[in-house]
Amino acid sequence: MVRNMSYEDIFMEALGNRSLDLPIESNVDHRKIEHTGSTIHYFTSGNPQNQTVVFIHPAYGDHHCFDRQTDYFSSEYHVIMLDLPGHGLSQVGLRGAKIDSSATIIDLILRAENKSQVHIVGVSIGALIGQHFAMLYPDKTLSLTALGGYDIQTEQTEIARCQRREIFGATMRMIFSMDAFRRHVANASCADNTERLCFYRSAKSFTRKSLSAMTGFGNIVRPREKTTRNHPLLILVGEHDVDLARRAAENWHDSEPGSQFAVVLGAGHCANMDNSQLFNEMTLEFLRKTGSGNGEGKIGCAQP
Repeated sequence: MVRNMSYEDIFMEALGNRSLDLPIESNVDHRKIEHTGSTIHYFTSGNPQNQTVVFIHPAYGDHHCFDRQTDYFSSEYHVIMLDLPGHGLSQVGLRGAKIDSSATIIDLILRAENKSQVHIVGVSIGALIGQHFAMLYPDKTLSLTALGGYDIQTEQTEIARCQRREIFGATMRMIFSMDAFRRHVANASCADNTERLCFYRSAKSFTRKSLSAMTGFGNIVRPREKTTRNHPLLILVGEHDVDLARRAAENWHDSEPGSQFAVVLGAGHCANMDNSQLFNEMTLEFLRKTGSGNGEGKIGCAQP
């Protein structure tokens, strides 16, 4: 007899039915702000007197994509994580906040938290939003760590073509089955089966209605005059990410004087989830160096 098993059941059986609940020891505070009629949810941990790191999650996920970073960075920094418009708890309607207002939303959060300058760490679309924030608020940006992203100040014809195909495919999956859509984005985002299931759970909050929040994406990556970045920049890419993503990261590093570049071995697109230990070590090393103004070129790519 063939059992009718869900995606989650299949993975749990393959993983030996062990618990995926990651115990987070740091005290995490849940907070909210209002923007254009929408409630945006964000989460803080660590000592507010320390320097602040803002983590920006990938598309279709939520702040739980940084569960493996929360304790690690909260011991040394004040950590802020948000659910982007249309993601996680930050559900919006047709007239609510759009994804291109994310930089403004981050600034509103910083005002609410009385923060004048922050380090930005973004993954995938979070890396693009992080750049957008740094362009709009350069004086508030201490550094930018971009994982799985590309330079939004340079025309990216091949990436744009790929994104259109991906958006079309994702939309078709949503029409017929949201579960198929969530399985697809989980498999594309993570290489590790455990982390795929974690991402799948985060993606459960992304619904068909959430698509309305994504309509402003083009305003983030639209062609614009290239400006000089005055903040330290770390560009990361997962070893098992697609060829296009790896080339884009390397080209970005080559065109950006003073940037640092590293490959997170044993990891896919969301390398912060697949190989959190190496990602955490590389990022912390970079953040510490930004305080001394040190560092340029490539940093270590140790085996996981």
